[in-house]
Amino acid sequence: MTPTTAPTTAPLWEHTLPATPTSAPPADHIADTARDAATRARALLDHTPHDPDPLIDLVRLLHGRPSSEAETAAARAGLRTAHLRRLRTAYTLAGTPAVRVSLYLHTPDPTLLTTATHAIQRLRRTAAAPLAIDHNRITDPGAHVQIRLGQDGLAYPFTAVQDDWVLAGRPTPSPGDAYTAARHTLRNRRG
Repeated sequence: MTPTTAPTTAPLWEHTLPATPTSAPPADHIADTARDAATRARALLDHTPHDPDPLIDLVRLLHGRPSSEAETAAARAGLRTAHLRRLRTAYTLAGTPAVRVSLYLHTPDPTLLTTATHAIQRLRRTAAAPLAIDHNRITDPGAHVQIRLGQDGLAYPFTAVQDDWVLAGRPTPSPGDAYTAARHTLRNRRG
């Protein structure tokens, strides 16, 4: 009986590849995806994984990308473009914690909330309407200012823009400083 030999064929890498499908992402997007996967793997190995929230992750992935890509992402995610733009601004100012505090309520330590409320109250006119408190959000409705206490222990200054709250500056450990920064932003916006 004669031994059979395997058919001689060229190795796979010597074959010509089919044309890239027109629906394939551009090479820079593929490179970004590979970099992000490596970063996530490194974070998991260091026991510091990325935030699992898909909306926060979307904002993180869009950081530094052109506005046209953000508009496409907003449409695919079912978001208003203006809302996603504000979340991107929050990410640029203070990263993932700023996006989280922009999106979600949480219940802060009662002592921290009381201290923050007193610090803000000292900066207001005595005849002003009372502050409204909803979980981690302290709102001065007459001033169009809201201070949000983050889970990171920082105070985030927000101002009313149209029918939404927008992060008005970087967070600070001092709720009073955050309130002052928000008031300053409003004065500058009004000219």
